[in-house]
Amino acid sequence: MGVIIELILVFLAFCWVAGQGMPSDASSVEPSWAPFALLAFVPAYLGLLTLKITPVGRKIKRTRVFMAFLTLFVFIAFGIGALAFRVLSDPVESIASSRLYEFFVDPLILRLLWSGVIGAAVGIEVLAVFLIPIGISVAHGKYGDFEQYEAHKAQATRTAIYGFLGLSKGTWEVREGKLEVLDQPDGSLARFGGPGELIVQEGHAVILERNGNVSDVVGSGLTFLKAFERVSMVIPLHTRYEPIVVWHLASRDKVLIEEFEFLVFHRVDRGPELSQVRDGRYSYNRDILLSKVWSPSGGDWRKAVESISSRAVRDVMGRYDLTEIFPLTEAMRVEFNRQLMAQINSITIGALGVEIVAVDTGKMLVSPQIEEKLVSQWTADWEQNVSATRAEAEQLVQLSKATARMQAIQGVSQGLKQLLGPDAKPGDYIALRYIEYLEHKDESATGIQDDGIDTLLRLRGMEALRSLRTAHDEVQGNNGPGEKS
Repeated sequence: MGVIIELILVFLAFCWVAGQGMPSDASSVEPSWAPFALLAFVPAYLGLLTLKITPVGRKIKRTRVFMAFLTLFVFIAFGIGALAFRVLSDPVESIASSRLYEFFVDPLILRLLWSGVIGAAVGIEVLAVFLIPIGISVAHGKYGDFEQYEAHKAQATRTAIYGFLGLSKGTWEVREGKLEVLDQPDGSLARFGGPGELIVQEGHAVILERNGNVSDVVGSGLTFLKAFERVSMVIPLHTRYEPIVVWHLASRDKVLIEEFEFLVFHRVDRGPELSQVRDGRYSYNRDILLSKVWSPSGGDWRKAVESISSRAVRDVMGRYDLTEIFPLTEAMRVEFNRQLMAQINSITIGALGVEIVAVDTGKMLVSPQIEEKLVSQWTADWEQNVSATRAEAEQLVQLSKATARMQAIQGVSQGLKQLLGPDAKPGDYIALRYIEYLEHKDESATGIQDDGIDTLLRLRGMEALRSLRTAHDEVQGNNGPGEKS
């Protein structure tokens, strides 16, 4: 109700001002000052609205600073425009008689047009004298620490002026994979985007959209949004991981695996090194982001990676028998992870623009019945291996003994040949073999034979040695007194 009453009063005041400016005598040829009185009324009413004390003033969402500068601009523009109109209406005789003046200025509508242009231009210049130094100072203090400031000083100054006047569409920040609003934009067009500023944390790339079309890809730091430009998609550049659990997988031998857990580490595909854009400690490929990663919904690819990985692990699991992968040895784990990563990448790189950098397998569960069968099979295999190993060891022991005995006989034979020479008889060999047999019997009877039997065996050994000694002496006698053995 208060707004309606105020608007009615303003209309009545406007009519009274217009009536005061009209000439009292219809035959008067003096120029009417009604237009100028009406123009003076407008800035006066704007100045009143700046105070925000009237119902209409309280409804206006613009700041007092904006309303004050708007009032100043209207006052200067209307004042200079009125002065320009008066000058253009009463030129010197030489100018008034020219055909250019008659064509471009003499009509009333053209004089009003040129007066308005001149007034607006002067008003803008006066505002620039006040606002540009303020904008430069605010921009340097607010954005001076960003690397992009030096290359975008003009845009930073313009954004600072918008903010000073309360016309900024807001400030957005991309952090931890999310878009946050630091300074809430105002106005009915704020939902369409900028102008404003966007601050991006390192480790992110942002795809911008303007009027429904993808407009740019920006990295970390400060970005000044253009009119109606907004964030379309936030793309994390760091490596992330997805824990995935898959149930009821089948191995190649048709054995069911109840549950299988693994981790998938992924990041956006960087493409060839020559086409990468370096952004701090991270890199990204602009073409891949626009052609593969971007989606109209602006959603993340994590659910897609999880779905593709779940199907890929079923395919890879079907290449092995259960006994090959349960339990996973270190070598088998490395091979399984390599094949699983290659299988997932064959889809995600081409379809999503996402690269799988690592896969780590975790818990694998089978049914108790299958596990019991596997344990029984492992036990039987282990016992068979133990028996085979024991037999091989026994065979090696017997072979070693036989080899040692053969080497001993060869040593005795060599000694006998050196002792008896070429005239050794078979009986001599038999005596030596008998001595060896007695020694073997002596060793095997250790702890079993009594002292009497031990003494008898030793006496028999001495008799055999004596017989060898006699044979040796005979050989020496046959050689003659001058020869030595």
